[in-house]
Amino acid sequence: MTDSTIHASDIQQAQARISSEIAPTPLQYCARLSAETGCEVYLKREDLQDVRSYKIRGALNGMSNVPQEERGRGIVTASAGNHAQGVAYACRTMGIAGLGGATLDNEENYLIKKLFTAAGAIQLENQARI
Repeated sequence: MTDSTIHASDIQQAQARISSEIAPTPLQYCARLSAETGCEVYLKREDLQDVRSYKIRGALNGMSNVPQEERGRGIVTASAGNHAQGVAYACRTMGIAGLGGATLDNEENYLIKKLFTAAGAIQLENQARI
């Protein structure tokens, strides 16, 4: 059995791998939620990332762990949401071919389509291919 415990050093290594590609995001005090809960509530502003989500962190970290010789095979994601946006962004910045399973004619997936298109993608049967 593999030990799946995450240690502080794992987090520090992940941060080092992705820090050049992500924006630092602040904590912002939220008066409304603080008043409603009776606690001080701060929001982590991951919506300030290029893809408006924290999912970019996992996508970049995961893809940075793919050995260089395997990156030429490309990356596939079946996500149609925030994870797909993170993967599309990571593909573009890392120069890796990617295939996203997002339905690109859906208005909700506008940003995914925009990112894959900006990366030189073409649409194949409701999928984006870089």
